[in-house]
Amino acid sequence: MTTICKKRGAPRQSLADRIGRRRLRESGELYLIMLPVLVMIFIFFYMPMFGVVIAFQDYVPGDPFFAFDGSTKWVGLQHFKTFFSSIYFPRLLKNTLTLSLMNLAFGFWVPIAFALLLNEVTHLRYKKLVQTASYMPYFISMVVAAGMVVSFIEKDGLVNQIITLLGGDPVSFRTDPKWFPVVYTVTNIWKSFGWNSILYLSAMASIDPALYE
Repeated sequence: MTTICKKRGAPRQSLADRIGRRRLRESGELYLIMLPVLVMIFIFFYMPMFGVVIAFQDYVPGDPFFAFDGSTKWVGLQHFKTFFSSIYFPRLLKNTLTLSLMNLAFGFWVPIAFALLLNEVTHLRYKKLVQTASYMPYFISMVVAAGMVVSFIEKDGLVNQIITLLGGDPVSFRTDPKWFPVVYTVTNIWKSFGWNSILYLSAMASIDPALYE
C-alpha cells in the first residue's frame, strides 16, 4: 500500500518541479533586474556591518580588523562599560528619548491630517500645487535643508521677522539649548510630511465616495 502511494505521489512532485522551473524561467528577467540592487545592498549595507568588531577591540585606524600575528587587541565589553559609566550617558539618553518621543508624538499624525485635508480639496490645480510644494523638501539634501533652517532661525531670519510682525520679541533659537528639540522636530516634519502623506492619500483615493454618504 505504501509503495502504491509513493508511486501515485511521484507524478505530483514531478509536476510541481516542472511548474517551479517554468516560473523561474518566466521570472528570470525580473531576477536579473533585481540583481544589481541586491548587490548594491549587500556591498553598502551588509559588508560595512563587518566593522562592528572594532567595538570589541582596542582599534587603531588603519589597522586590519583581524591580524593573525596576534597584534589585534580584544578588550571585550570595556568600551561599553566606559560609555555607560560616563557622566555624559544620562544626558545623551535623555536627549535621545526626548527627540524620539517628540518625533513620534508630532511627526506621526501630521501626514495623516495633511492627507485628510488635501483629500477634501476639489480644485485640481490647487491640489497638485500644494502636493508638489509639500513633496519638494523631501528631495532636498539634508545639508541644504539644514542650511535653510539655520538662515530661517537667525536673529534677523524669516521666523523672527514673523514673530516681530505679530508683536513678539526675537528669539535666540540658535543660542538657547531649549529650542533645539523644537527646531529639530519641526525640521524633520517639514522635510518628510508631504512624502509620508502619499500612502494615506492613495489609500483614501481607493475608497468609494459612496461610502462617505
